[in-house]
Amino acid sequence: LEGEIARTIQSISGIKAARVHIVMSERANFRRDEQQPSASVVIRYAGIDAEKSAMSIRHLVAAAVPGLSADKVTVLDSSGNLLAAGDDPSNTSAARTLGVEQTVEAQIGDNIRRALTAYLGPDNFRASVKAEVNTDTRQTEETIFDPNSRVERSVQSVRANENNNQKQASTPASVEQNLPETQATATDGPQSSSQNDRREEITNYEINSKKIATVSNGYTV
Repeated sequence: LEGEIARTIQSISGIKAARVHIVMSERANFRRDEQQPSASVVIRYAGIDAEKSAMSIRHLVAAAVPGLSADKVTVLDSSGNLLAAGDDPSNTSAARTLGVEQTVEAQIGDNIRRALTAYLGPDNFRASVKAEVNTDTRQTEETIFDPNSRVERSVQSVRANENNNQKQASTPASVEQNLPETQATATDGPQSSSQNDRREEITNYEINSKKIATVSNGYTV
């Protein structure tokens, strides 16, 4: 496997020679932590950007070895100079911002030169562009409710009947009430009755909802 990867690296333009060393993962019976695989690559090159090539080589080796991540691949040149190791700086926010700025500046500069060359000539002006871009990642979350899609989930009914009858006794007033040993006879008084009916109904509905999460990785100038 190491020889095949080395030959693949040598096929890259500008790479004269390459040597690959791979340390596969090992897990002992009494160890919980599994040692992650790692690799080191030594290259001899000419006429290329060594740092950019080193980043490509790291990803190439990581893709060829199961369980190997690019940040576990170390790349050196034949003189012992470290070209790439540890976390991939190309994945950082600062590196991404710098790359976008350089791309935008180059595109705008080319447009300016093409527009002015026809009027001023190719060697009669200079154009310089400085771009400031914002590459912050933005995430937007929203929840949408559809009132037309409501579904009856439960109905709760409460019904109460109340009957109330009141009867009041009345004793007529007469002269006989003032005589001793005379008992007045009570007669029926006014009578009243009331009836109260109460009914309540509670209906619970379920409304369909949809959550949308949007992540924007673009940039603004």
